Amino acid sequence: MTTPGRGDVFAEERQDHISRIVEEHGRARVADLASTFRVSGVTIRKDLAALERQGRVVRTHGGAVTLGRAGAERAFDLKSIPFQPNTQTRVFGLGQTALRNVEEGIADFQRIKEMGFVGVMMPGNPGISDYDDPIWDPLWRAAVALEMPISFHILTSTQDSLTKQRGPRIITPVAWG
Repeated sequence: MTTPGRGDVFAEERQDHISRIVEEHGRARVADLASTFRVSGVTIRKDLAALERQGRVVRTHGGAVTLGRAGAERAFDLKSIPFQPNTQTRVFGLGQTALRNVEEGIADFQRIKEMGFVGVMMPGNPGISDYDDPIWDPLWRAAVALEMPISFHILTSTQDSLTKQRGPRIITPVAWG
C-alpha cells in the first residue's frame, strides 16, 4: 500500500487515502491500514464506518472492499481458499451474506450456490425483524429449494451474549427434506 504513513494525518485526509487504497486493491484489512497510518484499529474502523456511510466502501469482517463486488463475493473471496486438487472432495466452503434484506439475501443465496459453495453463513442478528418473522419465509423457501444449509454467525455484535437466551427454545430438531 502506498500512503503517507504518518500518524498526524487528519481523519478526512486519512479517509481519502483509505478510499483510494481500497479502490486500487479491491480491498484493505484493518490491521494493514492501522500499521500504515500508525493509528489504532478502532480509529481505522471508525474511518471505514464513515466511508461506508458516504457510500465509498463496503465494510467487511476485518476490513473493507470496493462497492463493485457482489454481495456474495464481498463476504467470501474465492482466491482466499487454498483448494488443492487432492482435497476438493473433503473441503467444503460456506458462502456468507451480509443479509440487509430478504430480496438481497435470496440473490446472495443464488450467487453463493452458483459459485459452488455448499451452504450459507448468515448474521446471527438480522438488521430488520428477527428470523421467526414471516417476512423471512421467502428466504427459508429459497434455502430449501437451493439445498443450501444455513449456519448462523453468532457473537459478532455487541448485542450478542452467551448468558441470555435469544428467540424461542427449540425442542424438536429441524431436519432438511
